[in-house]
Amino acid sequence: LSLATLEDLSLFKDGPTPDTLVLASTIEATYPDAATYTKVLGGERLITQVSNGDRTYSVTSLPLHDYSGKIIGAVDILIDRTAIIQAQNSRITFLILGIIVAMIVGAYSLTTITNRSLQPLKELTRAAEAMEKGDLNQQVKIFSRDEIGQLGQVFNQTISQLRNMFTTLEQRVAERTHDLELASEVGRTVSEKVAN
Repeated sequence: LSLATLEDLSLFKDGPTPDTLVLASTIEATYPDAATYTKVLGGERLITQVSNGDRTYSVTSLPLHDYSGKIIGAVDILIDRTAIIQAQNSRITFLILGIIVAMIVGAYSLTTITNRSLQPLKELTRAAEAMEKGDLNQQVKIFSRDEIGQLGQVFNQTISQLRNMFTTLEQRVAERTHDLELASEVGRTVSEKVAN
């Protein structure tokens, strides 16, 4: 099978040339490959995609039958798909940009929510570390009524009880020290009187 265009017909001899397929189109140099025509002349219907410069065409190739049903040629129907492909590419680009924006917004939201959720734990940790160093004047700010808020309340109650216990203990130690000082002074006074 050889391919020829209308301009090439002038080079052929008069009479039928059964192995030659003449190609004619209103769009310059827009044809599927020769294998497509071989299949179409065998009775198949094919849809192919052909590019011509910056244009893309969808080519539907059909066998052309004579009045007796014999295949005598092929007919190509071309549809310019350039605008459709560009629209699809634009939609894909906007979809990808939308996904990227959604991922950025999602990551920002996740970071913000995580930081807000962990902030009370950071506050509790800071207060517990200060308490470990002996600072019993810590109070945790409670912003929620969830488990972390309940933990903050328990922490505040515990540190308040510890503060009261140390205050009471210090008072008792001071009272005992005072009592011991008095007993010591009384003992010295009695010793001095006995010695005189």
